[in-house]
Formats: sequence, structure tokens, C-alpha cells
Amino acid sequence: MLELVLLAALPVGVVVTALVLLGAGAGRRVPSSRESRLVALTRAVGLLLGIAAAALVLQAGSYSSGTVLAPAAVGLGLLAGVAVGETLVRPRRAPGPRTASLRPRRVRDYVPRRLGPAVALQVVALVALLVLTSLTASRDASTGTVRALSCSGAGVSSTRTPYPGSFYSVPLALALLAVLLVAALAARQVVARPRGVGAAGDTGADDALRARSLAVVVAATGIAVAAPYCGIALTAGIALHGLGGGDAGCAPAWTGPVGLVVGWSVVPAAVLLLACLVSLLGDRARLPQPAFPPPPEQVRR
Repeated sequence: MLELVLLAALPVGVVVTALVLLGAGAGRRVPSSRESRLVALTRAVGLLLGIAAAALVLQAGSYSSGTVLAPAAVGLGLLAGVAVGETLVRPRRAPGPRTASLRPRRVRDYVPRRLGPAVALQVVALVALLVLTSLTASRDASTGTVRALSCSGAGVSSTRTPYPGSFYSVPLALALLAVLLVAALAARQVVARPRGVGAAGDTGADDALRARSLAVVVAATGIAVAAPYCGIALTAGIALHGLGGGDAGCAPAWTGPVGLVVGWSVVPAAVLLLACLVSLLGDRARLPQPAFPPPPEQVRR
């Protein structure tokens, strides 16, 4: 019953969010140039490599573990493409005298205002869910792996499987750590790179490119986190709610309510996943005006 309710609610949330995001997505178009097109091409290559890696992970994984890790592989490939594009594709500064702003550039000035905090909260939620499922999982007798949810009482016992125990959570935690490290590296490179040729007189265009690159970093991280969360939360929620409402009566009282909360948490995660896809595929970036005050006095080097 729970899975039917969730499946019915997901399309509604996805459609509503798509309309809101697409309606609010109008903004300043990222300036098109040879530089920006090469950076976009580098991202596309990284995405293709990530998809290829995800296909290999899907084939190599057992008991659906590849399905859990595949989104992280896609996100890693895209993030690597961003880091490479910002490092190698961006043109070097022209020789000779040049100007430099005294205002320091910070990552938080370019991160999308709404999507950035939402992805951060999703990371925290995924970590909390992995801790919960790892602590409550038990060994599956048929496979010998920790991917079951069991309880036992006075002459009764009950088991639900699959359940995202350490068989799934440990590899996913390592993949999540790799995603966050590569995302931090890519974000740092986006902010630290020098301004492009001719950008000294048009800081707005350069800032728009940085904002777009940071939006891609945040969106790729969100996809790598929200997609596996949806699968893990739905599986864990069904198992917990099923065990708590089973006929055996050996499950702790908290399993049923927690299963409902975990199961319903798939809805905001799916909405976030859609928002990340919209951000990733969009070609517009709005500059957060308060974050970019008029630059102070410039010095000639």
C-alpha cells in the first residue's frame, strides 16, 4: 500500500516542480563564446564517461548494488569534466599589463541560492539514512550479505529483504565521499581560475560563466546524492513499514512510523533530483546581484 501511495504522489510533485522551475528559470543567458562552448564540450565528455562508468558498475554489481552506485559514477564523470574544463580550457591571461580586482572571489558567492542549500540538506539526509539502515540491518541467510531487516520474539520471527544494510551503504558512502571531494576540487577551480581574456572590462560576463559552472557542480552533486537516496529510502521505508505492520508482532514499535517517514522522504528527494536535472540542462544563469557588489578600486599589475 505504501509503495502505491508513493508512486501516485511522485508524478504530481515532479510535474508541479517542473512548472515552477521552468517558469522561474528565465534569467540572464550565459554569454556564448568559443571559451564557453569548449567548456560545455568538456562537461559533455565528462558526462559521457560517467555514463559509460555507470554502465560498467551496473554490470559488475550484484544484488542490485550497481543500481545504487551508478548515479554516483555519472556525477563523478560530470564533476571531473567541470574540473578539467575550468583548468585546461579557460584561456590564459594575456601578457603585459593587466588589472585585478581587490575583491576576493568566494565559492558561496556563485553557488545557486536555493539549489545549493537543498543539495547540502540532501547529503545530510543520505548520511543519516545510511547510518540508520546500517545499524538496523541483519545478515540475509540466502545470500550471506548484510541486506535484510529481521526481528524475532517468543517463537516468532520475520524478515524483510532487500534492505539497504552495509552491503549497500559502505560502497555508497565511499562513492559519496569521492563525489564530495571531486565537487570541492571543481568548485575551488571555478573560483580560483583567472579571468578570461577580455573579461577585465566585463566582469559580469565572467561572473555569469562562473555561476553557470558552479550550478553544474551543484547539480551533478545533487544527482549523485538524490538518485541513490530515492532508491534506498523507498526500499528501507517499505521494509520498515512492512515489518512493523506484519503479523509476527516482533518488530519494535518505531519501525512502522519511521518506515512511513523514510518512505515519504522520497518525494522531496525526487523533486530535488528533477531540479538538478533542470539546472544541468538549462542554458541560463542568473547572477545573484547582492553577492556581486561593484568591484572596489582596481590595481594595475
